[in-house]
Amino acid sequence: MCAVAKTAYSIKTGRLEAFSDGVLAIIITIMVLEMSAPEGYTFKALKPCYRLF
Repeated sequence: MCAVAKTAYSIKTGRLEAFSDGVLAIIITIMVLEMSAPEGYTFKALKPCYRLF
């Protein structure tokens, strides 16, 4: 494989990786914003929020 073709292939792959990273970041952000804060400050108070997602 010549150097020009290899560079073009890595550019296409890099754009796909950046797009999928962006989509994943948006999904995680939405999931975190949907979580509510627990009432207490212990792990026992956090347990009901654990199964939310």
